Amino acid sequence: IADKLFVAVAFAVVLASGGGGGGGGTASGDTTKGSANPTTREPTSEEKRLQPKPDLLTKEQLIKQGDEICEDSRATYLGYLEESPNGRYETGVPFSERLAGISSQAVRRFNRLKPPAGLKRKYANYVSAQEEVAQWDKDALRAAEVGDEVAYEEARNDNFNTEGERRELAEAVGFKEYSGSEL
Repeated sequence: IADKLFVAVAFAVVLASGGGGGGGGTASGDTTKGSANPTTREPTSEEKRLQPKPDLLTKEQLIKQGDEICEDSRATYLGYLEESPNGRYETGVPFSERLAGISSQAVRRFNRLKPPAGLKRKYANYVSAQEEVAQWDKDALRAAEVGDEVAYEEARNDNFNTEGERRELAEAVGFKEYSGSEL
């Protein structure tokens, strides 16, 4: 049994190291000239074709997952509003940190989704608008941190004033939910 175990371990080591040859090159000796690592080569078109692709979502999957992101963002936002005496007109660092966190998390989640080809442009437009929101939330947070009320209001108003446009972009993709701050 010990001999069989030794052979199995040795075989696994050989497989893990790429084979028994000591050259470290490709099996055919093919190398890419001028490469920083002369033992590597460009993958063939067949190898590229066989490489895993990012999982493209169907339209239904994209809408379902996008709606979930919007629902989560909206629920979190509404929870913070309940804690804020001034509602959506709350100011200050803690509220701004929360808003920046919500929008940044949503953008990260949206960027992980891979839309089908037919929705790629519409989805990119929507995500771009969400990235703007995240930036305005960060701008508002920076303004709140230094006590710049004018800059804070400008950043928040940029967000408020573009809600309709973002709703239209969401609808163009097919989202049924919308994470905007309109009440």
